[in-house]
Amino acid sequence: MGENEGMPQPTAQSRYIEMLNGFISPTLREAGWTGYRGKYLRKQHGLLEHLEFQKSRHSGRQTIQFRVNSWQTSEESGELIPQAFEAGPDAWFIMSVAPDFDPEQTVTDVLAHIARRTQR
Repeated sequence: MGENEGMPQPTAQSRYIEMLNGFISPTLREAGWTGYRGKYLRKQHGLLEHLEFQKSRHSGRQTIQFRVNSWQTSEESGELIPQAFEAGPDAWFIMSVAPDFDPEQTVTDVLAHIARRTQR
């Protein structure tokens, strides 16, 4: 019997959750964000900054497509602050279980995207 026979194979969903819990959340917490599993909040200068990971409805067992939505609201009134973050292009990311897929590159790309979107 082979070394990995009978062991459950990772899914794109399990890798996605591992990315959020093991890499994204700790990095965001170091930068003052709170939250978990794809929904984060940071209070700064009277504003609430929001980050929310959104999976595509076209995601499946082998590949998950997702993006990171970002916006700000007034801490006092809760009103949306239009175009408070750097607009930039809409970016979709992929998490996959394909043998040649590098999940570390996805983590690096997502964190760089968040840094660009939330910089002042």
